[in-house]
Amino acid sequence: MIGLEESDGGTKKQVSDNLGKVSGQLNAELSERLEKIWNDIYNDAISNCPVDTGSLVGTIKLDVDAGNLQASGAGIDIMSTGMSENIFNGTITAGDDAVVNPINKIPTSWYAIWVHDGHYTVDGVWVPEQPFLENALAAHEAELEQAMDEALKNIGAE
Repeated sequence: MIGLEESDGGTKKQVSDNLGKVSGQLNAELSERLEKIWNDIYNDAISNCPVDTGSLVGTIKLDVDAGNLQASGAGIDIMSTGMSENIFNGTITAGDDAVVNPINKIPTSWYAIWVHDGHYTVDGVWVPEQPFLENALAAHEAELEQAMDEALKNIGAE
């Protein structure tokens, strides 16, 4: 989460009004850049996902909904004193209840967590994590922060 704090001598209306103004300016300037970065994260998640049968990697999905900034999911928020404006709504998911891994007959929605975070087999053997989603996001974290820093600087809100 990227935070923006502002003080107006104790009245929250001005903070709320200013957040809305900053959010509107950032939406116009950042949307295309953030969507490109989010696409890069998605592509890295696919590249990093271990492939045995292809059932898990085939369920990795990217959803960017610029028209619905109030939706839940991953995003970038500007927050101040308990108020926030979501300026980007994007979600990358892996796993699907309807897609079953053909080897172990487990829905990929369960299997995704086990692959990503590690798990014990039925025989008690630990299978190390392969955090393909987390690593993809981490690889682009600095790029996301730089995009936000530059956008805030461009509108004089650094």
